[in-house]
Amino acid sequence: KTDYERYVIESWRLPASYGLESIGSLYFDHGYVRVRKQIIDNWAYMTYDNIRVISDTEVLVDTNGREFPIPSGYVLKGYSCGMLLLEKDGFFGFMDYTGHWVAEPVYAAATPFVNNLATLTTPDGRVGMIDTEGNIVLAFAYRSISQASSGLVASYHDDHGWQVYKIMAR
Repeated sequence: KTDYERYVIESWRLPASYGLESIGSLYFDHGYVRVRKQIIDNWAYMTYDNIRVISDTEVLVDTNGREFPIPSGYVLKGYSCGMLLLEKDGFFGFMDYTGHWVAEPVYAAATPFVNNLATLTTPDGRVGMIDTEGNIVLAFAYRSISQASSGLVASYHDDHGWQVYKIMAR
């Protein structure tokens, strides 16, 4: 029952889209999978055959169906490499699957982790790249940095133009 004393149908759904924004939705990563949690008003459905969605949110669930405790007010924007991409009031940051902040939510934009690397954009527009431990891999000095692909990362700097970096193991 909800606050309105009505029964609801709670279900987990596939992502609304299948682009990079839905990463983490179809596989378990560090014990969690990202799902759309939809709550539907059962009375409207049973009485009027009308689907009234009460809420439609992104959550992480473990293999036992328990939800990861996402901090209040934050929206899950991505999950990959054990890292939650969270957004609140237009600011982005990364939290790992244990609940530890790896990149505080002070960035204007961010991309999900791919090959253990993600980009972040500062409020003044500088782009940098971090690893899953929060180490800065490429300084916040670029206009653009690509996602890691085939062991390479491309970046654009106003002074140097385009550069390609090879991802190397430590």
